[in-house]
Amino acid sequence: MDIALLKTFLAVHRERHFGRAARALHLTQSTVSARIALLEQRLGVRLFERDRHNIRLTPAGERFLPHVEALLANWQQAQRAVGAPAAEAGGLRVAVALGVWPLLEGALPAALAAAPEVELWVEEAQNLARRLEGGELDLLIGGLPPAEPGAVYARVLGEWRWRLGGTPSVSPAADYVLLDWGPAFLAAHRARPSPGPVRRRLPAVLAAAWLARHGGAAYWPDGLAPPHPEWRPLPDAAPVQAPLWALWRPDAARAPRVERLLERLAAPASIAVADGFDR
Repeated sequence: MDIALLKTFLAVHRERHFGRAARALHLTQSTVSARIALLEQRLGVRLFERDRHNIRLTPAGERFLPHVEALLANWQQAQRAVGAPAAEAGGLRVAVALGVWPLLEGALPAALAAAPEVELWVEEAQNLARRLEGGELDLLIGGLPPAEPGAVYARVLGEWRWRLGGTPSVSPAADYVLLDWGPAFLAAHRARPSPGPVRRRLPAVLAAAWLARHGGAAYWPDGLAPPHPEWRPLPDAAPVQAPLWALWRPDAARAPRVERLLERLAAPASIAVADGFDR
């Protein structure tokens, strides 16, 4: 379980408010909301009841709370026992941009399991880019290449392809939903005419649930299960194609370990599970 997700759960419970929890964690509110959605998706239960005036734990959230508190307490004890944070003790700090996480969550954890002492973060790409440049992270998957060559190492892990599709009886001109599949996708999307006015923009981690319930038209990646049983491609729309970048710091001690991890991610049985992932 990602420690950052557990800390976010605890902050929302204590603050009873997503905005206040975001300020306490020095994150954006959308990152906090997406983290809670990701945690609920992994557990298969709702953890919070949300209404306009109050956020409270569900019965499942109440049962989960003591385990979270115990896990975080044990984590702090483990850090004290070795005399340093995990990063100083030699662990790799790996982050995935929030928009590309749905593309990778089926395969990435298994690839990371072979690397000992890995901490994994899933946040908005701009937050992670700053943390990588500041030395808080060792590897970022899903960001954009640096503007100045040499600041960090960069490698294209592959190309993803998104095709415009929709539920029955939708029109992109009236029902288009812009899904945030990460900075590379958004850059490619901006370079072409939009299929329709953007009245809704959603993080990709919430996309499947939204489209399954409300329908609409959106760009959906090749190789990912369709979000709706009646999802169909929409004709006369060129696909959006964008690279998946890996960025890491030129640290003499850590860079070789990052590169070995990237080799595992490029293995045929690893991340390349999606038909749209071309090496």
